[in-house]
Amino acid sequence: MKKIRIIAALLFILFAVSCKNDFLDQIPQGQLTPDQVASTKGVENLLIGAYGLMNGNISGTWGNYSSAPSQWLFGEVAADDAHKGSTSTDQSFMNDIEHHVPSSINYNLSNMWNNYYEGILRCNNTLASLSKVQSGSGAKFDDSRA
Repeated sequence: MKKIRIIAALLFILFAVSCKNDFLDQIPQGQLTPDQVASTKGVENLLIGAYGLMNGNISGTWGNYSSAPSQWLFGEVAADDAHKGSTSTDQSFMNDIEHHVPSSINYNLSNMWNNYYEGILRCNNTLASLSKVQSGSGAKFDDSRA
């Protein structure tokens, strides 16, 4: 009986302490908040990040066959201007695009769309931050920067 009272007391303390609403108001980790980039320097850095995706690959340069600027897979190979080469088991999803029979599990398609929409998101975040900076009371960009 004594163990039940101790367990009940511990559960009561646990519920009493854990029922606060402040845990919902945490600053996200691993991403910048809009207030952190609401400056001219922050907007410039966001713009660099948006342009940084123009190679079509979020994680560097490897695997951007299907992304800008080369568009090798969806441009050259799909248009029959180039041949993927190698064996049919090497990057077989590229063969599907070359033969115009891609499937929904083709990672080249999802990579392309994910990268493009990441680029759109970055541009939208840059424009939103620019708008916040220009309408705020701090330093602003002047018309000579256009």
